[in-house]
Amino acid sequence: MKPKYCFDCSKPISKWGKLHCRSCAQKYRFQINPEAIKGKANPNYKNGRHLIEHHCRICGISITPYATICKKCHRGENCSFFKPKKATCIDCGQTLKESRTTRCKQCHLKYNKGENHPGWKGGKPRCVDCGTLLSSYKAKRCKPCSNRYQWTKQEFRDKALSGRNIKPTKPEMHLSRFLNEKFPNEYRYVGDGNFWIERFNPDFINCNGKKIIIELFGDYWHSLVNAIVRDKERIATYQKYGYQTLIIHEKELKNTEKLYNCIYSFTASQDKSI
Repeated sequence: MKPKYCFDCSKPISKWGKLHCRSCAQKYRFQINPEAIKGKANPNYKNGRHLIEHHCRICGISITPYATICKKCHRGENCSFFKPKKATCIDCGQTLKESRTTRCKQCHLKYNKGENHPGWKGGKPRCVDCGTLLSSYKAKRCKPCSNRYQWTKQEFRDKALSGRNIKPTKPEMHLSRFLNEKFPNEYRYVGDGNFWIERFNPDFINCNGKKIIIELFGDYWHSLVNAIVRDKERIATYQKYGYQTLIIHEKELKNTEKLYNCIYSFTASQDKSI
């Protein structure tokens, strides 16, 4: 099939049976009957809204056809009582770029930290015993305080000591023999877990109802920093429950006379105090 071309502009036409293309046909139709094409399709169309000048109903400045008030009147700048003020920070007094804000960036970061933040929920919990911050919200105590608290429970102590075969050490055996010889029926060895005061287990305790405790400290283990702090806490807990403690070091076991005089004078002083 041969292509067909427009009669006026000689453009190819897709449909058969027509002499003109769309643009030429519209011009030809308008020349014959100008009222046939109405609205924006008419080449002589003019929007009447754009021909009329529109003014602001408050100040009278010329504005766009679709607006009723200018920008200044909309902001309130043309009003008689309007006085533009520079916004300043509430805390430091620095001038702000935006009038909506009340603080600068630095003051805003300081103000919204911790308890001042609007979404503050009390922060992380603290340990009940020592007061250190905890990582989880479910916990009540930190790890060292929780271990100490568990040793105060008898059920935990029984489970922990059930697998251990606790026996007295050589210095403890030597001191127990010495106490049985010099002070018979006075002191009993309880360092195997038979007697507890909170989370501490003393070595020797008085059998006759006196609140007297004898602790045997080794030369090496009880010279460490952590052991010294723990021993102070140990003596303080004993004293809280009314027990008087006599501390005997391992090196003092060699001199038996001095050891006997020390234990005898300590027990005699406790008898007088009672």
